[in-house]
This record gives sequence, C-alpha cells and structure tokens, in this order.
Amino acid sequence: GGSKEAGATIRTRVNGAALLAADTTGDTTWSSTVTGLAGGNNTVSVIATDLAGAVTTLSANIFSSAAQLPGAIVINGGQATTRALSATLTLNASGPNPVAQMQFSKDGINFYAYEPYQTTRQVTLLPGQGLRSIYVRFKDSAGNASQVFSDSIMVDTTAPTGAVAIKGGAALTNSLSAPLNLTASDLSGVSSMQFSKDGVHYYAWEPFATTRTVTLPAGDGTKSIYVRFRDSVGNVSAPFSDSITLDSTRPAGSIVINGGAATTSSTAAALTLSGSDASGVTQMQFSKDGGINWFALESYATSRNVTLTPPGPGIKSISVRYKDAAGNLSAPLQASITVQ
Repeated sequence: GGSKEAGATIRTRVNGAALLAADTTGDTTWSSTVTGLAGGNNTVSVIATDLAGAVTTLSANIFSSAAQLPGAIVINGGQATTRALSATLTLNASGPNPVAQMQFSKDGINFYAYEPYQTTRQVTLLPGQGLRSIYVRFKDSAGNASQVFSDSIMVDTTAPTGAVAIKGGAALTNSLSAPLNLTASDLSGVSSMQFSKDGVHYYAWEPFATTRTVTLPAGDGTKSIYVRFRDSVGNVSAPFSDSITLDSTRPAGSIVINGGAATTSSTAAALTLSGSDASGVTQMQFSKDGGINWFALESYATSRNVTLTPPGPGIKSISVRYKDAAGNLSAPLQASITVQ
C-alpha cells in the first residue's frame, strides 16, 4: 500500500492476470492484498488512474517462497500429430495444499477464467494446421498459483501428395512384371500405401516404400496402376496413377533376296525387308549361318545390301529377326539363293 493522489483509483495485477481493485483506507491512502503468487519470481503491477484519466503503471518483481505446485499437461496421450481439432488433455498437479483450480490458454498469453481442477478435459485446438499448444496454470486452495505448463501437438488435416511411375515412365513394356517408382510427401509423414489395378478395388494397406514391383493384368493393351497414400494421422490421398501399354506379341515379317530370284552369279545381294507390329518395328539383326551367330541389332529399314557367305558357289542363306518398340524379338525369318 501507500499514498495516492486524492480521487485516484488504484488497481493491481499479478503475472498479467485480471486487474483487481485496491482497498482504500482514505482518500489519499491505499492498500492491497496480493494473492495468486506462484512459487519463485512474480511480476506485480500497480496501475493508478487520476481524475484526469492519466494512467501510471509501476511494476516490481516479488519472490514468493510458497511451495511450487508441480504439474503437467499431456495432449492426446502424448501423440505427436493429430488430424482432429478436438483434443483430450490429461492433467496432473499436486502440492502441500489441495489443488482447487486450473486455467488454460491457447497462446500462452491470454488465459481463460479459472475453473475447477480435474484430471481430464476436452479442448478445441486453434483452427488450421501446424504446431498447436495448450498452456495451463494450477491454483491450490490457499490461492498459490503454479508456473505455466504446456504441451504441443502437430495438427495435420491435409492428405499426402504423390506420384507413381511404371517402369520409369516408359510408354511400352513386354513383361507382366513392372517396377514402380513412388514418391509421396506429407506434413506428418507418409506411413502407408495401397494399390489398385482397376481404380475401384484396392489391395490391403502396406508400408510406404519408394519402389515396388507389381504384376500387370494379363493380355496386351493399356494397363494402369493406381495408388493411394496415407499419412501417420490417417489422412488418405486421392488416387495417383500411371499407365503403360503391354505388348507381348512378336513382330511378323519377311525377307527376300534379289527380288526373289532363285540364282545369282554374284555374292553381292540386295535384301527386301518387311516387319510389322502393333508397337512398331524399330530394329533388325542378321545371321549368315542359319541363326547360330547374330550380328548386332541395327535400325530397321526396308532394304539392305549384304555380301553372301561363304565365298564360292552354292546355296547361301540370310536370316533376319525384327525387334519392336516393346523389346519383343520375332522368330527368325530366312531366305536363300543359289550362287552359280
């Protein structure tokens, strides 16, 4: 307490709590009993307002030897993340005197009114997503207030994003076995994934991985793989998909030497070549010994000059295999001519 200007009003505040009116024993004196001090250092403010409305604030640190109120707060049993704004608090406080009240804050600055102490309580976290905290102070039956205790949790309400690529994004394959490359990201971490081959029926959830091998549905044609990702709090993504054309059919074709002539007097020969395939013929390779040894693959062409072997007269043969864009090799095709 102390003296004051005549007509002035005096109010006090402890640790930023609500303003309390001071007792006045006369027009120029005042006194106030400070309660709610926490154990340790406290900030006590005195706010004086004179008749003209001018406000003067004086603050001081006061150390309280009152026993501390040990306490704790846990959100959702200690979970690191959640996708719900509704949260369950587990509360614990004890001291020499019975714990009577508690008060909460969602920003650590503005506290709600004191309410009866209990060991569990439901709260609504601040809207949006990201790290959210809840703060609590306890007060015992003697009016001693605890320090502020807090706990935090990550709110994640957004589904994962991601992608899937079949065979590195290739357009064609000739194999039912297909490697997948998978990417996914999420605020709380991607935990699992599930697949579908028709976009309707999904297999069971499995741990997330960046690679996986799947078996495509049988039969040539366009094949699709669908994937959904799930994060650690249960948010499920929309389906991501990729498609590839399965071509397991060998090319067909033909080979003709010297326009189909039966004989020739020269080992220099002209080939007429024809290959066909749904995916397109891209390469060809030749053999001069009946398909035992093959030359390297070369770009597909409809004509080519060759030298018949071995030297000298006799029946000479040329074999060809065609390769399509999916990697399928045709059966060997052969033509013969007699060198005289």
